[in-house]
Amino acid sequence: MQGRIRNDDVALVRETARIDQVVSDYLPIKNAGGGSLKGLCPFHDEKTPSFHVTPSRGLWYCFGCGEGGDVIGFLQKVDNLSFVEAIEKLASKFNIELRYEQSIGAAPDNRGFKNKVYEINKLTKEFYQKNLLSPQAEIGRAFLKSRGFDKTAAERFSIGYAPNSWDELTKYLRNLSFEDKELIEAGVSVAGQKVFMTDLNV
Repeated sequence: MQGRIRNDDVALVRETARIDQVVSDYLPIKNAGGGSLKGLCPFHDEKTPSFHVTPSRGLWYCFGCGEGGDVIGFLQKVDNLSFVEAIEKLASKFNIELRYEQSIGAAPDNRGFKNKVYEINKLTKEFYQKNLLSPQAEIGRAFLKSRGFDKTAAERFSIGYAPNSWDELTKYLRNLSFEDKELIEAGVSVAGQKVFMTDLNV
């Protein structure tokens, strides 16, 4: 066993591996306007494209089945790979040399943890903002319109919409390879009385 992949190498893979290039290896995607691409979701049967890819953010999301994540999460799901296997496959595709380290006896990386918490909260904001554009958020958009909020104002004040699901945000962030304990520490999820996790805003 080679050990744990260094955090900065994982970050480099996320930054370098273009999600549109990776997704297009598995399904045709075309311009959907607004800097995004769309195609038929590979994770459920559909006739109308609801699978969207946003290259500028390195994210994908299906408005049909609610699945979403980054380039690593996509490869994990589409090829049924572990996190490490997906990282290694992407590194090979984009010519990135990975470095491994042993974690035994290593001191905790508080700075790295703080960066993760910041990233989790940033992605949470983007998740809710993106959901404001979904079909199920029509009631939310109507309410904002009645209060004089247009799309520009909603983006300016980071207004979003929470889907009618008790764990959709948690599943979304898990697909981005975050651990449950990190989601709890970041304040976006809470552990239930059993083994399940739920979004904190539910």
